[in-house]
Amino acid sequence: MAKNITQLNATTTLAVDDVTNVVDVSANLDKKITMANFWSAKPYGELYLNGNTTDTTISVAGTKVNITTGGITTSSGIVNLFTHTAASGRLTYNGTNDVVVEMNAAIDIGVNGGTDDVSLAFYINGSMVTKSEIRAGAGDYTAINPGDRVHSIQCLTTLSENDYIEIYVANEDATTDVRIQYLNFYVKAL
Repeated sequence: MAKNITQLNATTTLAVDDVTNVVDVSANLDKKITMANFWSAKPYGELYLNGNTTDTTISVAGTKVNITTGGITTSSGIVNLFTHTAASGRLTYNGTNDVVVEMNAAIDIGVNGGTDDVSLAFYINGSMVTKSEIRAGAGDYTAINPGDRVHSIQCLTTLSENDYIEIYVANEDATTDVRIQYLNFYVKAL
């Protein structure tokens, strides 16, 4: 419930969601609302891979695994109210209020010497977000003209404090490992 600035006084306590997270209420009540204050309160996070040469290990066809399986580490982009864990390709929400977020990932994925079908999905706290799952072809990453390899997954969801998001992948056709050479994944509050 947003409060009008004229209703605030030195003893007013605001929850994180009050005033759409834009007012820093302190002893100085005549501060102006700025876009910097507005955006600094919005949760967002990003991670990426750029030129990865390590395969994601696939042991069972059709079974999804975390994209970092096999020793891949992701790099952190910009984050606010999220933390990034490189070894698991994880973004963890650190805000205290539930928040509706957009999750979006663009993924360049291939297989060595083949054109297998893969599936990709977001996972929250180890459980698949079913509406995010896609199945698509993955071209040969060793070929000069590999075919269709760049895919995206996206969806809206609600996150609570300490929820974590990861991306999982499966080779639907074989136990051939997959390689995610490029990835840009972000999550942002709406």
